[in-house]
Amino acid sequence: MDKKISVAMNLIKQQGKKKIIMRILPIIAPYLLGILGGLFVVLMLAAPIMNAVEAITEFGDKVSVFFEKTANWLSFRGFREITLTVIEQKEEEIADELKKYYDEYYSHGVKLDAPLIAASIYYPMYNVYDEETIENFNRFDSGSENNDADDEYKEQYDYLKKVKKDIEELARNSISESSSEYECVSTTILDAEGNDVTIYVTGNLIETKGPEEFKGKFKSNGTCDKGVKSIKIYTYQNDIERFDNYLKDHYVEDNGFYNIPKNLTGTELEDWKQQTVYQVHDLAKIYYDILENEIIYVSSFSNLCPTGVVVTGSDAGVYNLEDYIAGVVQHENVFQDPKDPNNIEAMKAQAIAARTYLLKYTDNCKKSIVNSTAAQTFSKNPSDKARRAAEETAGMVLTYNGEIFLSEYDSFDCSNLCIGGLDCTCEYYKLPFITASGKVTGDKTRAVNKHVISVPSDFITNNIGGHGRGMSQWGARYMQTQGKTYEEILKYFYADNVQITTATGGENGRDGAVVVENGVFYLPAGSTSGLEGSKGSGPNGFNIFFWNRLETFFNVAASVGHTIDYTDAWRSYSSQERCKIEKPDLCATPGKSVHGWGVAADLNYHGSRAAQDWAHANAEKFGLKFTVCASYPNQCKEPWHIEPINIAYR
Repeated sequence: MDKKISVAMNLIKQQGKKKIIMRILPIIAPYLLGILGGLFVVLMLAAPIMNAVEAITEFGDKVSVFFEKTANWLSFRGFREITLTVIEQKEEEIADELKKYYDEYYSHGVKLDAPLIAASIYYPMYNVYDEETIENFNRFDSGSENNDADDEYKEQYDYLKKVKKDIEELARNSISESSSEYECVSTTILDAEGNDVTIYVTGNLIETKGPEEFKGKFKSNGTCDKGVKSIKIYTYQNDIERFDNYLKDHYVEDNGFYNIPKNLTGTELEDWKQQTVYQVHDLAKIYYDILENEIIYVSSFSNLCPTGVVVTGSDAGVYNLEDYIAGVVQHENVFQDPKDPNNIEAMKAQAIAARTYLLKYTDNCKKSIVNSTAAQTFSKNPSDKARRAAEETAGMVLTYNGEIFLSEYDSFDCSNLCIGGLDCTCEYYKLPFITASGKVTGDKTRAVNKHVISVPSDFITNNIGGHGRGMSQWGARYMQTQGKTYEEILKYFYADNVQITTATGGENGRDGAVVVENGVFYLPAGSTSGLEGSKGSGPNGFNIFFWNRLETFFNVAASVGHTIDYTDAWRSYSSQERCKIEKPDLCATPGKSVHGWGVAADLNYHGSRAAQDWAHANAEKFGLKFTVCASYPNQCKEPWHIEPINIAYR
């Protein structure tokens, strides 16, 4: 009964609600319809109004863009908006301009230092000297929070437009010009059919000039011909000292963006400029990798330090290669082994890493290197142990796929992970960086060749710090105490397949150690070569005057149908040692070969007996002689070995 009553009550309530709704609905319906109608009218009216507002806004934007383009046109930026894309296009124009001058200079036998020129241009934009900062740096720091991106882009555009024009002067001031004047003489040779032919060739050297300032226009070499009494031969070479002086004395101020402190005068201002030049060189090291992209290696190490190692900063000067390496070992990694005081394996590893780093950093000593932690530190007074380390590894470098690389090293990068009594353990990158696909990269973030190194904390006494790339000096020292050799140390810290190679051309010398006077090639008395052998500035270490004769000889041979060139030129002392071991009957005793002075060559006749016969019949007419031939062809031990006539000693 109670359940039925409850159901009945619910039905009554529902009927009551329906009656109330039916009575209210006729009252409020007109109002609801009015509201809905009003909303519809508003929407109908708002649509064209909103379209009009949008059109007005779009028109305003177009007007704004027009005025911005007009302002840029009046500011000589062109009738355009200055956006990030425009900035990137301008940077590409600079790269193209730099390549244009690089190609032009290269066609005249000189390799333009493009990374150094790029660093000189971009230094005011970055003003930083490490890869991580450069990767994250947003170019100009305007110094004002109110300057928006558009203003920064305009500032960058104006700067890039200006410095594009600077490339020509920077390139011009990076090289020097030299000239040699030769007399022209006529001579008679035999052509391929055995007939006499009169030709005109260079004779004795009259005078040399240079190195002098390069005026910007390459000069053509003269050609001896009938009626021509003398000709000039021009050579062009990189001149880092001239470039640095141009930066310091002119470009830093003329550029207008180097932010020279206004409160500096006199010697303080000069010191600031000099320090800026050092920093530009530091930035150039990074630009080398950027410009070369994936190809980050020196293409050749056959001509090592032909003019010595030029050190800037403290202990500035020009040093013999191995003297410099000993000085780096002294300052960077001298170690007294508690188990064996005569053990210098870690120092030898340091010498090889330092030598490789130097040659990569300076492009085989074509550039200077600063005595600084930004590159390598150096002491001009090395200990006997440091000298031993350099001497026992003389000429040795690290190579990957046959090429040297930037063999960085540090002290120890685990300083935050060292707890007394326990091992210091951290992660190091092997060098060069290798990607997962096995390719070499200049990008550390893509590298996968990392490993963990550990050194007991109580073994390390000082100089904690580093970057975690390449060899750890404290790690190398500890490995030495565990009986490891310098080869094992280097193979542990650098990438798999890195090889220790003895590079040819390890000795220091300079063209001019062979003095040429009136056609006589004078060598220092009492020596034919030795460790002081002089590499010349001609191709592959030839003395330049000898090379000029040889090149004429080759050209004339080609003109009468014979192909002759050379297979061997300048040799270092160590190269001569290897030659003597491999070919004891053919190679001279080390220290007794004029190959070491760049005044001997081994010719290649390409299998032609006719070319060989022609060469022996005509060599003397070009100031050349075959010195290992008593008579040709019957008494001629080496029909390919040729030297200039008149080598004397004094």
